[in-house]
Amino acid sequence: MMKLSPTLQTVFNTVPINFFHVLKITNDAGTVLKAITTAPHAVTIDSQAYTTEGTILSLDAPKTSATVDREQYKIQIADPSFAYGSLFQSVLIGAKVEVRMCFLDPTTRVPILTIADTLLAYSGRIDGVSFIIKTSSQGEVVAQLMCSSPMANLDHKKAIFVSRDYIRGRNPDDASCDFVYGGSGAIALKWGKS
Repeated sequence: MMKLSPTLQTVFNTVPINFFHVLKITNDAGTVLKAITTAPHAVTIDSQAYTTEGTILSLDAPKTSATVDREQYKIQIADPSFAYGSLFQSVLIGAKVEVRMCFLDPTTRVPILTIADTLLAYSGRIDGVSFIIKTSSQGEVVAQLMCSSPMANLDHKKAIFVSRDYIRGRNPDDASCDFVYGGSGAIALKWGKS
């Protein structure tokens, strides 16, 4: 069960609840590639500045499932100038994504900007990226980020290079692949105990 801070308990006991999202994309080195918000102005949470570009079109709602599936978390960002194209080609696949819900104080209508008073809506990695291009009279370009499900990539298979050197590098006593590449000549192998 999720524990809420006293501030969030106060927020959830009032109607209506006003909130906005912050989206942060970082690479494995911890460098922030993108930090944007749906708030009408820039905000800083936990010393991270989030700019307001008005480009976040949709964020999937948090989901839970009783079965293990490959449901992906989707983020859609307006990108009329294809600014995300260079990121798509270089660093976005596998980048870390964090989406948080931030709330407004019910009495002052000021954003509550402490990390403990936000809710983590999604945390994971980007599995795939694409552009959705609509060629209607006004046109529309949407950058779509498909993020891993909470169970990550369950059908991922890691390849093992079956060669003598690779297997011996993992275990010096393993001789199971000593004769994998034997050429086209006849090879006499002794199997079992000697």
